Amino acid sequence: MTHIHVFGSVNVDIGVTTKTLPREGQTVHGERLDIQGGGKGANQALCAHKLGAPVTLHANVGDDVFNTAALQTLKDHGMNLKHVKTLQGVTTGSAIITRSDQDNRIIVIGGANMMWANHQIPAQFEADDIVIIQNEIPEAMNHLIMSRAHESGASLIYDPAPARPIDDALYPLIDIITPNESETKALIGITIESVDDAFNALHVFKDKGVTSPIITLGKHGLAYLDKTGAPQFLKAENVNTQDTTAAGDAFVGALASSLASKRSFKESLRNASHAAAYTTTIVGAQDAMPSNDVLKNAFK
Repeated sequence: MTHIHVFGSVNVDIGVTTKTLPREGQTVHGERLDIQGGGKGANQALCAHKLGAPVTLHANVGDDVFNTAALQTLKDHGMNLKHVKTLQGVTTGSAIITRSDQDNRIIVIGGANMMWANHQIPAQFEADDIVIIQNEIPEAMNHLIMSRAHESGASLIYDPAPARPIDDALYPLIDIITPNESETKALIGITIESVDDAFNALHVFKDKGVTSPIITLGKHGLAYLDKTGAPQFLKAENVNTQDTTAAGDAFVGALASSLASKRSFKESLRNASHAAAYTTTIVGAQDAMPSNDVLKNAFK
């Protein structure tokens, strides 16, 4: 089976659930406090791992009190953490998450996630490897990973979150890109207000050099280009949404896992859509990541 390499963040997530978000200068009572592991890299790696793919997570944590909480769930699931480096005198990355009325707002503090060295990036990958990156590690590291993955013939999945513009010269190094509506706006300036808008954006990404662009549309579904280059729409499952925090991470992890097991692109997108939908029914990030059995029972 194809090996997946995830380069990304490991955070401790501090989540607060409240009925009403406070206005400026206001204090409100919260209902729940959750402290658990998170970070887009860790979440995506765990999702792919729980779905049966061989995964290596490449990441950094600090030597502070949050180190254990950030890694505990990954350890509990037996993940390969030999490439997760502990940096001395540095704080572990963190995310402060507020949840209210099916909405979530997140403040990310990079910490160790922003302190990478070039030697942490392999000189080359296997040609059938899948490499995943996001934007919670330094931009220069992403560029290096993109180049080395492309030179090795490996497939690169780029989750451009949190959104930041990239140089047009990098798009041809990307095999799959997975922006949502706001990230699409930040990358190419197209406002997504309809499926047709998403279709137009897909062609812009394609023209820039991305092999297989995907635009996720939240509760509505997703848009993608099929192997002929024709735009397609995939409707999302109707679920009882509790927390959307990790939906995008589940989507990417499940997509990579399905592609690693040699499923078709369309089938992999359906499986990824199911994984994303399922995670929204559970509060939290890593605790919400599904296994194959869970997905089979949830979407029969």
